[in-house]
Amino acid sequence: MKRRTLLAAALGAPAYLPTVSRAQQFPNRPIRMVLPSSVGGSADAMMRALAEPMRKVLGQPVICENRPGASGAMGTADIARADPDGHTIAFIWSGPMSVVPLLKPNTPYDPLRDFTPISLVGAAPGAILAHPSMPGTPKAFIEYVRGLPNGIEAGNAGVGSPGHLWAQMFAQRAGLKILHVPYKGTSDAVPPLVAGELKMIFSTTSAAYTNLAKAGKIRIVAVASEKPSPLVPGVETLASVLPGFEAEVWYGIMGPRGLPDEVARKLNQAVVTAMADPEVQQKYVDNSVAPFSTTQQGMQQRVVREYELWKGLLRDGVIKAE
Repeated sequence: MKRRTLLAAALGAPAYLPTVSRAQQFPNRPIRMVLPSSVGGSADAMMRALAEPMRKVLGQPVICENRPGASGAMGTADIARADPDGHTIAFIWSGPMSVVPLLKPNTPYDPLRDFTPISLVGAAPGAILAHPSMPGTPKAFIEYVRGLPNGIEAGNAGVGSPGHLWAQMFAQRAGLKILHVPYKGTSDAVPPLVAGELKMIFSTTSAAYTNLAKAGKIRIVAVASEKPSPLVPGVETLASVLPGFEAEVWYGIMGPRGLPDEVARKLNQAVVTAMADPEVQQKYVDNSVAPFSTTQQGMQQRVVREYELWKGLLRDGVIKAE
C-alpha cells in the first residue's frame, strides 16, 4: 500500500484526498495591481477606482502600486517577470504595449508573448483640436490643410507621444503635410492654440477641451474613435472621411504570461463586475475615458491589432524607432 494511503487510513481519512490546485486556491493573499506611471494622473485614479469593487468579488485586498519610468516600460517589465499566480497584475494602457516596444528596440519584454490579457476597461479617443478660425468638419478641415503650401503645424507632447504618432498617421492617411511641434506636455500647447499661434493639436479628449470648445476658444473638429463618442457629443468621426481610421488610448488589466486559465477567468469576472459599477463608470467618464469591459480574447485582439498597426507604420517610415 502506498505511503499516502497508509497515512490516510491511520488518520481515519478517505484513502484518496482531492488535490487543491494553486488556481483553485486563488486568491489566498492580497493582490498587487501595478500601474507603470506616477501617482495622481488619470490612469492612477481609474486604477484605484477598481480596487474596492474587485476586492468584493475576490475576497482579498487589491493593493495599488505605482512603478513609473521609461515611458511605462519599467513597471510593465516587472509584470512580465512576476510569478504567474494572479497575485500580481498590471493596470496598463496602450503606450507600453503597442508603441514603446517598437520605438525602443531594447524594451525588455514582448507585448504579444509575455502577458496574459484579462480585460480592457476603457478607451480615451483621440481628437483634432483646432483654432476657431479653422474649418469645423473633418472633410472641410482636410481639404483646407491640403491647400496650404507649407502644411500645418501640430502641437503634441513630444516625439512618440500619442498626439505625435496620431498626427503622423493622419497625415499619411489624408495626404497632408503636418509639421511636428513638441511641447513639454499637451496642456502646454493649448495656450498657443487658443491664441492662434498654433492651428492644430491631435490629443485625447478631455473635459477641459470640451469646456474650451463650448466657450468658443477652440474647435473640436473630429474624434478618432470608430463610432461617435459620448465624451464629445455631436462631433463627427475621422472615420466618416477616412474609413477605418481609429486613434485611441486604451486601458486594461493584464497578468504575466502563463497565468492559469482558472485564475485569469476569476480576474476577468472581478474586472467585469467592477466595471459594471455606476460609480466606477462615472470615475472613468470624469477622466474622459469611455468605460467598458471585454473578454480575454477581446483584449488580446485589440492588443494585436494595435501593435500590428504601429509596426506597419514603423515599417513604412511613418514613425521612427530611436
